[in-house]
Amino acid sequence: MSETQGQTGRSGGRTGLLVVGAMGVVLFGALGKRFAEAKAEKAAIIAANAEQVAATSGPREVKVIRPAPGTWQPTVKLTGEVTPIKESSLGFKQPGRLGTVDVRLGDRVAQGQVLATLDPVDASAQAATAFAMVKGAELEVSIHEENVARTKRLFDEAAISKTEFRAAEQQLDGARVRLETAKAQAAGAGVLVSNTRLTSPFAGTVVQAPSAPGAVVMPGMPLFRVQDTSALRLSSSVHPSDVANVPLGSVVTLDGEKKLEGKVTVVFPSVDAQTRRVPIFAELPNDPSAPLLAGVFVRAHVTAPGEARVLKLPGAALKSGTQDEVWFVKGGKAAIAHIVLSTGDDGTLYVRDGLSEKDEVILAAGQTLNEGDAVRGTSISDGRTP
Repeated sequence: MSETQGQTGRSGGRTGLLVVGAMGVVLFGALGKRFAEAKAEKAAIIAANAEQVAATSGPREVKVIRPAPGTWQPTVKLTGEVTPIKESSLGFKQPGRLGTVDVRLGDRVAQGQVLATLDPVDASAQAATAFAMVKGAELEVSIHEENVARTKRLFDEAAISKTEFRAAEQQLDGARVRLETAKAQAAGAGVLVSNTRLTSPFAGTVVQAPSAPGAVVMPGMPLFRVQDTSALRLSSSVHPSDVANVPLGSVVTLDGEKKLEGKVTVVFPSVDAQTRRVPIFAELPNDPSAPLLAGVFVRAHVTAPGEARVLKLPGAALKSGTQDEVWFVKGGKAAIAHIVLSTGDDGTLYVRDGLSEKDEVILAAGQTLNEGDAVRGTSISDGRTP
């Protein structure tokens, strides 16, 4: 290859490298420009968000109200189920075949009235055998008593030994033991006969009964159920703070159409582990002309004697979805107060604990708040509906 050709080749290679280098510079320049533009866009977004946060970071204005002090006649509201004052499921104490069914569903029965009987053949046969054994044991005792009397005369006359006399006495003792055993067996047989009759333990209404005799029954099998609804028992519960307002003997009045009145008969000395409330029971005489049905849920109230000091709030102050919480302003932030209260018929909240007169309670109905939100109260009033 000539010298001229070599120089031409080297010149072409340098030109190619220069072209590639120029293209790389242009490419990197374009990428750098795009990166700078993206960085600028991100900074603009961050700045806009910061401006938005700055615009909304001030305290949120909320309507607040101060509780109004006052007095209140303590009225404790109750809800619960009323059940019969007496109710019993009944069955026979021994097995047998159902001989008769003497009552039907819905029948009114008196105390001691026969509800049903078992076939008495087997029990009667056992009783007859047991009484026959008593007669035999009585005859045996009589014979041995005569024998003892006779041997005593012979012993007194020295005609027999003391050992023979003692043997006669022991035979009499054994006969008397057998007589007592026979009497016990006869008494047991008599109980078996009496157990073939099933009676009602109190006056009431039959709400469960077999439709016909003939079935074989086992001991304890529930065949009948009798209810006495002449009085009803109300089962309810109260907040622990209300226990002092429902002492034993307090008058309980049913709300609604049937204005039955009764008295509190039981107040538990402890709270229920699940509900954290105190169970109470009351008895209410039923109205015989228009009796209240057992098993229904009712509302009632107890009015305690004397008046109590309370703080009054409108119903709108109650935190949505709760029964004993309100929002209030604490250090410029929203906080939740757990209160002890009763609600009046007009919706007024009578607060007995959990707030003070100086607290600013937020009227949070229809608002969404979170604990710790910065708030500023407006429209402060004295506890009346604003």
